[in-house]
Amino acid sequence: MTNLFKAISLYRGLGEPERQLIRQKRIAGEAPPTQWLAMIDRLSAFDRACDSARGWTIFLLVIGIIGAIGTGIAAGNEVLPGIVPLAVLAVTLLVIIPLLVFFKKQDLPNRLRNFVAQVIAILREDMKDGAILTLDIALGKPTDSKNLVRKEKVPREKLPPRKLSRTNSYYTHPWFNASGKFADGTAFAVELTDHVVSASIKQRGQRGKIKFKSKSKVAVAAQATVRPAAGLYEVADPNAGGPPPIPGEGAGPKIAVKAKASGAAIRVRRQSPPQRELGALEKPPVDLFLQTVGDAMRQLRPAHANASPDAP
Repeated sequence: MTNLFKAISLYRGLGEPERQLIRQKRIAGEAPPTQWLAMIDRLSAFDRACDSARGWTIFLLVIGIIGAIGTGIAAGNEVLPGIVPLAVLAVTLLVIIPLLVFFKKQDLPNRLRNFVAQVIAILREDMKDGAILTLDIALGKPTDSKNLVRKEKVPREKLPPRKLSRTNSYYTHPWFNASGKFADGTAFAVELTDHVVSASIKQRGQRGKIKFKSKSKVAVAAQATVRPAAGLYEVADPNAGGPPPIPGEGAGPKIAVKAKASGAAIRVRRQSPPQRELGALEKPPVDLFLQTVGDAMRQLRPAHANASPDAP
């Protein structure tokens, strides 16, 4: 019960920009990592209180309905006592349900504190004090209709005998984008994208009963781009390739090097191993972020590495 009042108190303490962020489910802007972390700490504390408050609200809703029914049964046919259960039900509907709807709307995905906060803390250690970190983070659901890429119905002849129909829905959700400069001046940009395949299946059970079920397959793709500071680094031989795939950790890196008049850009892509639960996206692997950025940085070497010993 305490967290119910705590959640309301924390919400009152949030500024309008933070309330707007919760409504829009999006973080976007430029600020030093320390400021981002302070804001995320406040949002995470509020979100944790909301998670607990929703549980209490559902509990109070159930108790209110049971209390109204029990009071009505006890009142029997008497008019005046019969008003009591109606009053209890009215309070339940007018107070508890709006609270439940309110806390549901304020819900933020756990990846905010399970991934985003950890990644920003890591970047803070590798950036200069006060350096700007640009973020664009979408906190909506990966399976929102706006992320739907295509739907396809599997032909009946390709299905097992008991399966009557199957429709696959493909979602692509680019949700994390961070960019800035490391302390040595190397510019970086990191993007994460959710890929979801959701299958709706209609099948006949062993006893002939028709059943409906859904299955999901999810993976997270990461892309890191680095542009070395002029004069400090040169790009290693791109034909040498990158590190091999790590067993159990998804696809190995795909490395591309582009040379421009303004300098070189190294782009590395990695993908996490596929999983069968949508809930896995609530905690994206921080290691995937570290591996992808690390693969990109390993393509750089000090500019004087190949300098002749006789060079001045």
